Amino acid sequence: MSQYLAIVATRNVDLSIERWLRQQSADYTETFRTSFGRDYSLTIVSRGIVDKVASDRFFVGVAVDAANNEIGFGLRGWQDMRASKEASNPMLGGGFLEMSWVSSTVLNFRRDFSGSLAVLETHGNGWHAFSDSMLVLASLRRHLGERISPNHEVLLARSRTLAITHQPMSNESIVDEVAFFPGGTAPQLVKDSLNRFRVEATRDDRRAGAVTSRAGYCEVMRRLATQIVGQAVPLSGAEISISLSGGQDSRLVLGAYRRAGSLDRIHVTSYGTTSETRPDFEVAKNLTRAFGISLNGSRGEAGADRHFRDSPLPLWASHHLGLYDRFLPGTRGIHANPLLVRADGTGAGLLKGAFGWRTLDGLDHRYSVEQVDAASDREVRHAALVSQLRKGMIAADIDPGSWNASEMHYASYRNGLHGSAGSVFTLLELRLVQQSAMLALSQSSESFAPEGSSITTGIADLLALVDPELAIYPFLDTTKNRTGEQISEVQERFGGPLQDSEIPAYSVYGVPADGASGPSEFALRVAESAGFGADGSAEDLLALSDKYATVFDDGPLRRVHARLRDIAGKQFAQGNLRADQVGPSLAKILTPGIFAF
Repeated sequence: MSQYLAIVATRNVDLSIERWLRQQSADYTETFRTSFGRDYSLTIVSRGIVDKVASDRFFVGVAVDAANNEIGFGLRGWQDMRASKEASNPMLGGGFLEMSWVSSTVLNFRRDFSGSLAVLETHGNGWHAFSDSMLVLASLRRHLGERISPNHEVLLARSRTLAITHQPMSNESIVDEVAFFPGGTAPQLVKDSLNRFRVEATRDDRRAGAVTSRAGYCEVMRRLATQIVGQAVPLSGAEISISLSGGQDSRLVLGAYRRAGSLDRIHVTSYGTTSETRPDFEVAKNLTRAFGISLNGSRGEAGADRHFRDSPLPLWASHHLGLYDRFLPGTRGIHANPLLVRADGTGAGLLKGAFGWRTLDGLDHRYSVEQVDAASDREVRHAALVSQLRKGMIAADIDPGSWNASEMHYASYRNGLHGSAGSVFTLLELRLVQQSAMLALSQSSESFAPEGSSITTGIADLLALVDPELAIYPFLDTTKNRTGEQISEVQERFGGPLQDSEIPAYSVYGVPADGASGPSEFALRVAESAGFGADGSAEDLLALSDKYATVFDDGPLRRVHARLRDIAGKQFAQGNLRADQVGPSLAKILTPGIFAF
């Protein structure tokens, strides 16, 4: 689903846009319209728009300010935060987007440093539009008679089933006429002297706070541990849900709430419904039993969910289609609960070296030699992949020759979209680990880590500081196990056990229900009118993909589509799986639907 659509248009174009909105049944509960100077109008579409707009700004989501120890839910919470009133401030966490228009000459965008709420931009003669939905922007372009051209390089690059290819890799998208803004950047729509608008990009200083010494490394680690615990505050009128696995990330989050004394408001879940998840479930079951924590219990005050659709397909298509290549939300995303806030370990990947701490040349070698492409069109696919990575690094101000270029690319592209893939449908999530200090650590030389630790042991070290008891409990991956003596050694490396006096006291503004959003009915109807209204069964989805295959002429894209369709079909047949349990091939073969309706 789409969280927002914003359009700045001349009066003449605005009439056509208004007809399009009426065709998709956009009503007053989701639409805000205002003059934007003498010749332009500003239109914003979002669910519950009245609670997201105040005079000269729009806000959706949850903001976290680690510099001032503040959390704000929704517009009301954001307005009470100091960061909302500051022209410049440290990079903010959470998952949010703000648009502001103090004058009729500039439309400013601001969002969390990871870019968890996507920003796509497209324009034509007399209009500019921004959204987190590729499908919505394609629908708008089609209504206005504008071109919608496949970007063959992007489509070929993203046709490989690699983690690095499951989301945009540059400021280009699968549609030639639609631009993508990576994490750390945001658009600014500026009017020039000829009364025309142009789009500029603002950029966070992602090198700010970079660690330059061993003492600095230890200081940032310790401060990060205290911030993680500080943000684990109980929330008035809401419960917090933690999905517990057998790994370190979710255990760090659980440890933060244990240390903060907030367990009475926590709903811990874990489910072993497949052969892949059963081992995680067993670890979670044994751990919660050992520490007296309820697992999969009743949600108490959270109550019933808000139901959106019977099928997940329109929700998925109106947001993830062409943007993130996994079929989510599955069954869980067709509903939301404004009184249940998810807390997870999103952001931990910043220290894990997912792409191997490599230069661009190193990535070139990895994906051509170490992870060989078996397709017949391997050479053209690989050339497209490397080209997209290079463009993406330049767009995000990353030196392609830097030793950590791969991980800075991860931070700018995959980190935000992958981390928010399951929660972007409601925006009700606290990402305790997703902090700018993590980005600072990820840029540190290995020589700055104290002996016995490294950047890649960062999450384990944080767990040892936050909750040593949970750190000692056995993991699913036995290589992660540590003894009590080893945990004590870790604590000493970073200045000893955390003291309660070090934990910052966070102020919470607004209530979770203020931050809860959900799919706009307008965007869901766009998806349904584009053919994404089926029930989401394997038969329906594969039939859609077969229809979309004809979008491409005979050539590499047609052959790649057939190969991916074969993979998805076999996964459905062999595993008796739901759509959200099938790999990225399913999402990739549905992507041509952007061009088909």
